[in-house]
Amino acid sequence: MPMDGSSFEDELGQALRRTGDAFQADSHALVSAGVARGRRIRRRRRAGIAGGVTALALVGVGGAVVPGLMSSGSPASAPTAVASSVQAAASTPSRPAGRSVSDKEMVRLLRGLLPKGKVSETSGRGVSSDQKTPLGASAQAVFDDGQGAAQVAVLLNRQPTPVSDDDVSCPDKAHNPYDQCTRTLLPGGLVLVVDKGYEYAAQPDGTKLWTATLTAEDGRQIAFSEWNAPAEKGVPASRPAPPLTTAQMTRLVTSGVWDRVFKAFPSTDSAPTTPPRSPAEPTKQEILTTLKQLLPAGLKVSGEGGQETGYAMLTVDDGHGRTLVEVNVQRWQPDDADFAERYAGGGTTPDGTRYTIRQEGSEKGGSGAVQWVADTFRPDGLRVVVMELNAASYGVAATRETPAIPVDRLKAIALDGAWGK
Repeated sequence: MPMDGSSFEDELGQALRRTGDAFQADSHALVSAGVARGRRIRRRRRAGIAGGVTALALVGVGGAVVPGLMSSGSPASAPTAVASSVQAAASTPSRPAGRSVSDKEMVRLLRGLLPKGKVSETSGRGVSSDQKTPLGASAQAVFDDGQGAAQVAVLLNRQPTPVSDDDVSCPDKAHNPYDQCTRTLLPGGLVLVVDKGYEYAAQPDGTKLWTATLTAEDGRQIAFSEWNAPAEKGVPASRPAPPLTTAQMTRLVTSGVWDRVFKAFPSTDSAPTTPPRSPAEPTKQEILTTLKQLLPAGLKVSGEGGQETGYAMLTVDDGHGRTLVEVNVQRWQPDDADFAERYAGGGTTPDGTRYTIRQEGSEKGGSGAVQWVADTFRPDGLRVVVMELNAASYGVAATRETPAIPVDRLKAIALDGAWGK
């Protein structure tokens, strides 16, 4: 059901119809970037956007800056030339020295894009072209449109390039079962992700967190987050839903006022880049292929996902209810001291692989939900963890009494030599 009394998809569509025709990003700069590999699961990506805003605004710790993507500076007016800042930035590989946007200016820009209402408890983090390393820019405030005070925040950031799919995707339903999320590809390689979820993904009765994120292929990103409470954590909700609609969030992240912030950002020569993937890190598809080969007969796969490297998941069903199966494949130093305690009390195979088996309640709750975990660590530093849940997602009620894969078979999957090939 819609969270704000209207169709989520319809509202987003209306917002894009008002803005989409104006998206005219510089094709040379944006198309040249491509897509990269990432490491964070999507819930962590979203949490980094939302939580990172607060961290930047309050203590001035940061990532990198991104452009405004629309020319209209008024929250009520229709945009006229979206992506003006992308065009300007793409055609200028470095910035003249001495440009800056102050902390107060960041707050002023955010304030000017909010609908009519009371703005208080503001803080910001500016940026300067003289910085030797790229720092992020952000602003946050408590906004009240008369329906209840709500925290709002904006983060301007540059993701490492090439941009990871994980940074421009909706969060997996396995970890965010109650989210409503839409991912829209826009002209010029821009990606708009609007995610309506919760501060704690598995608690649909808790504080709501809505985020609109606009990302260009060269890594520039604008993320706006809002809550239905005057703080993201530790206070009760003050209203049924966050104050800004999908259309208003879209206009805010695509506003051209952010262009001046991007122009103050240090030279793109200092922008972060994504390091090449180590051959030791299996891709999501490689993990899924191996996992499917090792599954017991009779399991029907009804869904799959994961991140670009190191992690993948399947939803399977044997006719008696769905089970979520997850696999992490990691490389560690073989003599890492932390693992001695982790595998204490477990077993050791003849080849020296250490392992533990756990059968416990789901770490994120859910009525009747249990998780079984086979955690293995090989002498060469390869760690394979296979976990299954007797539910389709974290935080929801169990679909069956126990997971679909017997625990002995789960252990055999984790210890199988196919993971080391």
